[in-house]
Amino acid sequence: MRLVIILLSMVLVGCSDIVPRPEPEETASYDFGPEPVTYKDIIKEYNLNEYKYFDSLIYDWISPPEEGWVKVGYYHDPIFGWKVCVSINTKNSMGRYEGFKTDLYILENNAVKRHYPSGDVAYTNLAKAVCKQ
Repeated sequence: MRLVIILLSMVLVGCSDIVPRPEPEETASYDFGPEPVTYKDIIKEYNLNEYKYFDSLIYDWISPPEEGWVKVGYYHDPIFGWKVCVSINTKNSMGRYEGFKTDLYILENNAVKRHYPSGDVAYTNLAKAVCKQ
């Protein structure tokens, strides 16, 4: 019986939203700056330093830039900017494509402010949640 109660408690806690949202005033007062019109070029240039085999990258653009915020973990401040979701396929060291994985980019002032790559489990889940996949 104790095991059932413990498991049920874990499930309920796991389903809760423990990461608080920023205050509406904080979101409304943030200056996102101009929409990055050349966001595809900005991200492609940024990825030249992020991926080992950058010449093999295949992009599938999921979403155009959208104003928003992302918060990773309870104790971190929210990151505001233009959110862009991209599925990327690249070759591994064996020369084979790995399959499309979703990355999340936060842009500000026509530059990548933050990149959440899909290689990390926490960032993969974040990208899936933000990009609604």
